[in-house]
Amino acid sequence: VVAEAARRFVVENAGVLGIDSAQLGPVKAAQVTDELWQVSIPQAVNGVPVRDSRVALSINNGNVVVAGTEVWGNASVSTDARVTAAGALEAGFAHLGGRSLHDEMVQEARLEIAPVAPPEHQAGEGFDGPLGKGYAHRLVWTYQFRRSPGQETWEAMVDAQTGDLIAF
Repeated sequence: VVAEAARRFVVENAGVLGIDSAQLGPVKAAQVTDELWQVSIPQAVNGVPVRDSRVALSINNGNVVVAGTEVWGNASVSTDARVTAAGALEAGFAHLGGRSLHDEMVQEARLEIAPVAPPEHQAGEGFDGPLGKGYAHRLVWTYQFRRSPGQETWEAMVDAQTGDLIAF
């Protein structure tokens, strides 16, 4: 009931929040106390999650007391990957000179949409663009692995359109 009410609230106030309500993912509502609920709604485009992006609400005694977004920028990116998951694995492992028999997959390759800073709106490390244009988006394959004997977990992010390694 709380999750549905929260979704309705966000859809009705999408203009104020500056979001495209078609990009709302599944609602997660958690009761903290008898009076307090925390709600999180991740952003997704055609079922592909947008990394670290969500609408968050705090509800106290049935009233929304805090509402906002994290890393949300309405995404207009194709969700049809030109590069396969296998191609993304190859591109990422090529950065290390190839795959090793000692590589253990922690997270298999999955499609995500990564928010990125649009280069045309950057001034050094700062943002120098119009309001609402602070994020651009790229469709990416991400995966995580460990390479023995080390214990660290590595993540590779490969552009799903070009096959370029964009983060390691």
